Amino acid sequence: MTTQASSVEKKLKVLTKGDNSMFIPRSLETVKYEGKSIQAYPIVSSDDPAAERIFALMLNRAAAENAFLPPLAEITFFASRCKMDAQARVAISQWVSRFRQSWANPQHLTALSLLALDWAIDHAHQPELVRRGAEQRLWLPPEPLWLDGEAWRPLGLAADGGLWIGSAGRRRLLQRSFG
Repeated sequence: MTTQASSVEKKLKVLTKGDNSMFIPRSLETVKYEGKSIQAYPIVSSDDPAAERIFALMLNRAAAENAFLPPLAEITFFASRCKMDAQARVAISQWVSRFRQSWANPQHLTALSLLALDWAIDHAHQPELVRRGAEQRLWLPPEPLWLDGEAWRPLGLAADGGLWIGSAGRRRLLQRSFG
């Protein structure tokens, strides 16, 4: 079993204190989701032991994070692995509707920011993983960026968080500064 799975097993022992339900972990399966191949725990249902449901949730959460799925896709991925697709779609549509009605509410934006920071803190020991994840979630405008009278296209993020841009075969690194 992978290091990821053994770490999950340790957490599982803490989460299932008092629950004597035992199970034999099933092998991971490769699932195609949002155009990506994800190593996921097989689908679980309410009939499976509580310990196995928690185990599956923890493994599948880590798998979705490592696949850099967008946040709503992560949620639907979890739901599909727990036979809760319909409930997830309803909950997401209600949440998106409420969010669109009051998107500028600082509480909503704060919650999203805190979730992103929480993820980055959890993965701080893997800076390249964090950079790749941020780069995949980076919104790139369809039109070029105009800088010093030239059209530049975003190319990606640098290891230190700067933005690489390119124009006519040249590259330039933009750094954010405060002050």
